[in-house]
Amino acid sequence: LELDNTGAAIDTGTSLIALPTDIAEMLNAQIGATKSWNGQYTVPCEKVPSLPDLSFYFNGKAYPIKGTDYILNVQNTCISAFTGMDINLPWGSLWIIGDVFLRRYFTVYDAGRNAVGFAKSA
Repeated sequence: LELDNTGAAIDTGTSLIALPTDIAEMLNAQIGATKSWNGQYTVPCEKVPSLPDLSFYFNGKAYPIKGTDYILNVQNTCISAFTGMDINLPWGSLWIIGDVFLRRYFTVYDAGRNAVGFAKSA
């Protein structure tokens, strides 16, 4: 998932990954998730270990997350963390990158340089 030509908010207060609805629907279809009655996408929990890794690209560098990262097991229901939210800005759409990504990486916020950096957590 290439994020260089879009906006990304790195948000520790968000659990999921909010992205344009059409992309969320495409990703959920590719991982075999189905939309439930309440609008959440779910996958059979037994499929989670075999789901593909997905990589987010910031400045050309890949930051992969595993199926066990982007699928949340909530009371034995496995819910996709990819949710549709259309936030359109003058330069394009805004993605909100939440805890399902951030728990895999140490995150450094550098306000002086207006930059965010990531390093793999142990």
